[in-house]
Amino acid sequence: MNIDIEVSVVPIAEHLERIESGKTLFWKSHWIADYPDPETFLTLLSGRHIPKNMMDKPYLNSMRYKSSTFDTLFANAMKELNDRKRMKLYLEADQIGIDDGAVIPVFYDENYRLLKPYVKNFPANAMEYRDMARVYFDKTKKATAKK
Repeated sequence: MNIDIEVSVVPIAEHLERIESGKTLFWKSHWIADYPDPETFLTLLSGRHIPKNMMDKPYLNSMRYKSSTFDTLFANAMKELNDRKRMKLYLEADQIGIDDGAVIPVFYDENYRLLKPYVKNFPANAMEYRDMARVYFDKTKKATAKK
């Protein structure tokens, strides 16, 4: 099967305007987590972010994706206090969005870190947040590394 597409390279302001005003059907974009929780990504698919007037810009749900099943799972996850249950609900909502083709993940970032063996407790997390309060140098490893 062949699919003909027209690629437009435009300034970022025009790109965003086309997306938010619904003038493009397919585009590449990205989202970086604001905090380490699935909600920061899944909120982009929430039907509550679709304006009543379809001529208004949605900003968060630029795809104008709407699924009552997704919205119910997402809303239930948002108010669930038990982390295990909440993550299960988010996972189910995420799968609905994937199955519906609301977004097509093309790639994900993978980070590598090179540290000397004597650097200890250097944190690694998806948000690349650096809390150096517990980082230390193991002097016995440093002495070994020099030899």
